[in-house]
Amino acid sequence: MDYAGANLGVFCFSRVQLRPINNVHSYLEAVELSEKVLQLRKQAGLTQQQLADQAGLSLRTIQRIEKGSTKPYGHSLQVLAEALDHPLEAFTAMEETKAASPDQLRIMNLMTLFGFVFPYGQLIMGIWGYRRLRGIPSLAPAARRILNFQLFWLLISHVLMVLVGMLQGPLVRAGWVPSVPYVLYVFLACLTWHIVHTLITTRRLAMEPEAVPYPKIPQLF
Repeated sequence: MDYAGANLGVFCFSRVQLRPINNVHSYLEAVELSEKVLQLRKQAGLTQQQLADQAGLSLRTIQRIEKGSTKPYGHSLQVLAEALDHPLEAFTAMEETKAASPDQLRIMNLMTLFGFVFPYGQLIMGIWGYRRLRGIPSLAPAARRILNFQLFWLLISHVLMVLVGMLQGPLVRAGWVPSVPYVLYVFLACLTWHIVHTLITTRRLAMEPEAVPYPKIPQLF
């Protein structure tokens, strides 16, 4: 092959835009898209080779897309839509709908419960969940409220434990109250409040996906 032919081959290869599948979420998206491509190709009465020729892609690329082992985007998705006579927006809408699933809010909310296994874990899990969802306009406000509750709970529980710790000594020495671990009791009460509130909110989000989580909690950020 001459130099010009080699350059042409590199150029054509570079226009094929595929995204590797490196996690479960991406795999499920690729499988859903592959099923759609396969269905549209059969409806159009095209073989894989014919679709590849019309889209300007290789047969191997079409096979990988229909198997769900890779995910087209950009130019590759555009030429596929044109070859299948299908609106490009229909393909991208599938991804947006998947990305904006209310299930992600419920998962974020429940994940904060696992954060109690290490100090400030519920806040760390809340920040992690918010960073993942803040780029999705339909979910970002609710994710912000979930993280806000973690901040509010942390502030209230710390203030209560500090106040009880400061008052416990003088009150015990004065004989007004028995000597018991009040700070521990306050922490357990706050922990119970967090768990119950989180479970109720998660159930509410499952029943009403458009519900605003923690509507009565003051916004701290």
